[in-house]
Amino acid sequence: MRHFNEPSLPLDNLLDAAKVSLAEFESNLNIRPEKPKTVVQHWKPPMQDTYKVNYDDACFTKTDEAGIGVVVRNELGQVMTSLTKKIPMPLSVEVLKAKAVRRAMIITTEWGFHRAIFEGDSELVVKALFGDSSHHSCIGHIAKDCKSIMSFFQTCSFSHVRQQSNRVAHTLAKRARKSFPLSVWMKSVPPDISYIIYVDVTP
Repeated sequence: MRHFNEPSLPLDNLLDAAKVSLAEFESNLNIRPEKPKTVVQHWKPPMQDTYKVNYDDACFTKTDEAGIGVVVRNELGQVMTSLTKKIPMPLSVEVLKAKAVRRAMIITTEWGFHRAIFEGDSELVVKALFGDSSHHSCIGHIAKDCKSIMSFFQTCSFSHVRQQSNRVAHTLAKRARKSFPLSVWMKSVPPDISYIIYVDVTP
């Protein structure tokens, strides 16, 4: 018998064909797509005599406020200073991130660190701050400040990192919700987040 013009198998071959089809089906069940490996990023120390400055921001929508967190560390991972700052929520996230960059640069110069690497998750904002057309944007006045501050550094660079490598600054930014408008710690961080410093420098 033919069905839909497809040739049929002889009866004595049906069992063998069924066994082959079943084997193929079971083998396909055992194939599982490989899960992408999760790459855990850790904080990386700077070169000797250079300081790494991590910064981040957080939004507190219920109170219409925002937080900025900054931590400065040396090549050994030792904290030189850290801060949290609570500010009124700016008109845009772009302005908030620009203010975080400026605050990080200010505290670094206040401590006399003239060789610094700044790390944050605001790659586009950094490009806008130091680009040729920065004075035309909504962060033009902040860009002017940042470019002026750069003259105090012997070397100064910016790099983009994910939150995994920026955990201390991110936690400090969120902590600003329950802090004074400005809190600064010399050669330390708040005790309740000190464990993150240890995790950062542990391979």
